[in-house]
Amino acid sequence: MGFLNKKPIIKTEGFQPLELNEGNVQAIFNRCLATKDSVDFIGATLFTKETGFSENSKQIVFDKKEILKNKSTIAYLYGQLHDVSYSEIITPSSAAINYDSNVWTKDIGVILNFLHLGYATKMFRPFIKTESSTAAVLLPILPTLSPKDPYFPDWWEEHKSEWDA
Repeated sequence: MGFLNKKPIIKTEGFQPLELNEGNVQAIFNRCLATKDSVDFIGATLFTKETGFSENSKQIVFDKKEILKNKSTIAYLYGQLHDVSYSEIITPSSAAINYDSNVWTKDIGVILNFLHLGYATKMFRPFIKTESSTAAVLLPILPTLSPKDPYFPDWWEEHKSEWDA
């Protein structure tokens, strides 16, 4: 005698909240990169001569359709950053700190990929270099919680309508 598979059906369409981690950032980054089949593009250059740097950093070119399709997920991941809740600026080093003040990655490559995704989706203004720092002004981003946070279920019930649009 067999058992019927009574597993709940996992929602596969629409917005799904994700945890800010290296795997999720890298998966979205790779999915959004321009390919030979891309027809419309968004370029993201984090550091430019016009904003005080000695040279332009390497531009990353994304598929515009994929960036727009993933914009809500990218915004959700950005919402888990410490700076979104506690500051008006972001720096390359602060982008590694989540809302509960823990370092979510030490990999500078992943941080730069995440910053490129954020710049391509207009999460912050261009980075500006001054004598004392390199920072960018954050644009309005809704603070979010990791799905692994113990407070997530109650928070999600209160905020999910903001993400189901």
